[in-house]
Amino acid sequence: MSTRKKITFFISSLGGGGAEMMTTKLANNLAKHGYDVDIILVKKQGSYLNELSNNVHVVVFKGLPKKFMRTVFHTLPIMQYLRREKPDVFIPIMTNNNLVGVLAKILSGSKTKLILNERNYFSLGYQYLSKTKRAVLTKLIHWLYPKADKIVVASFGVADDLAQTCKIPRDMIEVVRNPVDIEFIEKKAK
Repeated sequence: MSTRKKITFFISSLGGGGAEMMTTKLANNLAKHGYDVDIILVKKQGSYLNELSNNVHVVVFKGLPKKFMRTVFHTLPIMQYLRREKPDVFIPIMTNNNLVGVLAKILSGSKTKLILNERNYFSLGYQYLSKTKRAVLTKLIHWLYPKADKIVVASFGVADDLAQTCKIPRDMIEVVRNPVDIEFIEKKAK
């Protein structure tokens, strides 16, 4: 059995967004420093997929729905993954994946540390939802997020918004700025 710490990320894809870039860079650096790193993807696609280190293991669950009721359908395979792989730390990225992560950890009985990662202002990001759907999502976050070991966000504004909008204790929320890859920036500048 490996003595290396295992860290697993869960994100929908590695498309060209900021959360996907942050996840890719963080996974690569953790693998570089000797951690055993998995990334669970709903869809194995995206511009950052090619930037993943060969030391990062990609896991894809086949046949999962992409939209309709995805939280419900993704919970079972994540629960099974947590039981089978027993990662030391599990980090879902973004709201729907965070909800899946909390439910899967509870249902699996896993001792894995759960660190939720929220990237956007909740009050702005879900304005498109109907009033009822928004109210349900707000309540789910209020009930489920505090069951995590920690909630990580990219800015103090996102932290304050999440705490105020979803009534989550502010001391559960930690601000961790996005990583900056100086080598990548210098390479692109040339």
